[in-house]
Amino acid sequence: MPIEKLEIIIDTYALSYCSVAGADELEAPLDEALAQSGLGRVVDRMGGSGQWITTLEIDAARFDEALAQLRAVLKKMNLPPRTILKFRGKSYPLHEHAGRQAPRGRE
Repeated sequence: MPIEKLEIIIDTYALSYCSVAGADELEAPLDEALAQSGLGRVVDRMGGSGQWITTLEIDAARFDEALAQLRAVLKKMNLPPRTILKFRGKSYPLHEHAGRQAPRGRE
C-alpha cells in the first residue's frame, strides 16, 4: 500500500458560511471516515494567508475511492466551492463541476 500525501485547501474567508466551526470539526469526521475504510488518516494542519490546509496520508493505490469519500464527507460540511484537494501536484475541486456554469434554472 503506497502512502502519499493529499492536501485539502480551504478558503478561510468563506469558512464562516459553512457548518464547520474549527479545525477539529473538520478533521475528526475525515479521520474517522478514512480510518473506517482503511484509506488513510489526517496527519497535519496549518493556516495562514487566507487558507486552511489539512494534510492527509492516503493509500495512493485507492486514490479514486479516497477522493470520492473525501468529497462526500466535505460536502456534508457545506465547505466553500473553492475548496481544493491536491494530490501529486494536481488540483481536484471539491465539486466536480466547479468552474462550469450551471444551466439557468438548475442551480
